[in-house]
Amino acid sequence: MDRSVPRIGAWAGFIAVIGIMGYHIVLMLIAGPRVSGSTDAAAIAAYYSNESIAILGVGAILVLVPFTVFLVALREVTGQTSTSRFPFGDHLAHTSAARLGASVFRPDPSVLATST
Repeated sequence: MDRSVPRIGAWAGFIAVIGIMGYHIVLMLIAGPRVSGSTDAAAIAAYYSNESIAILGVGAILVLVPFTVFLVALREVTGQTSTSRFPFGDHLAHTSAARLGASVFRPDPSVLATST
């Protein structure tokens, strides 16, 4: 496998983590501390009436792009063979059965007969 796939995945994961952390830190700096668990209606209204929450929310959605790249690269790197990468549909069941062994899906009758 080319070394660029793990490298791209690592950088994408790093960018996604920085984006998530940055979103929460910037939101706390601009809108103040979170009001989760608070019963003060004025504090809740003041927090959620801040216009920066909507703009930062769009930025948080953009973090999905590098996170998706990270997940695809992780799947590509951890796939053991070319047939185990991105299996879809019925192929998934056959690949899993072949990899795990048929005994996982169909127990041996002799083992069942001897157990009490």
